[in-house]
Amino acid sequence: MLTFATLVALGVIGYFWSQIANFFSTKIIPWFRKVFGDTTANILGKIISFCDKLVVMARNQVKLMWNWFKTRVLGIKTKYTRKSSTKVEGRTTTYVLEENGKVIETIKTAEMDWYDVPQRFRDQFIEQNSNMVAVDDKSVVEGKFIQNLKQVGVEDKKNLSDKEVAELLEIQIA
Repeated sequence: MLTFATLVALGVIGYFWSQIANFFSTKIIPWFRKVFGDTTANILGKIISFCDKLVVMARNQVKLMWNWFKTRVLGIKTKYTRKSSTKVEGRTTTYVLEENGKVIETIKTAEMDWYDVPQRFRDQFIEQNSNMVAVDDKSVVEGKFIQNLKQVGVEDKKNLSDKEVAELLEIQIA
């Protein structure tokens, strides 16, 4: 729970970082300069500059990861197969395009308890009286990203700036 709260806090800080940095540079640092002197204000300014460098690097890495995902991951499919009334086998197949054009298929299989299967898939097992449910995970991830684009009023996803892509990814993460 603490890890999740930390990730949410970091996502919020990353998303609002430009406003935070601007607030510090226009309000807090000048106030520090008046009250505590130039040395303290300069130290605080250097701390904010250092944090700015880290936040910008992190945002750029998120953008690079998203671009890698879009171009390299050709597909992620998960298939849940009911083995018994209490056990389900989850099989995730991933297709990744290497730089040389070769497609690598990775298959990961795990047996899980019925209660560990996501609710929407348990619902499908029950409602469809089926022993197998499949989902295209890449489409789900891309769909959530596009939904976030629409929520913030950006319809044309091809003309996004680096900053906008990073912000949208952090919205999705947070």
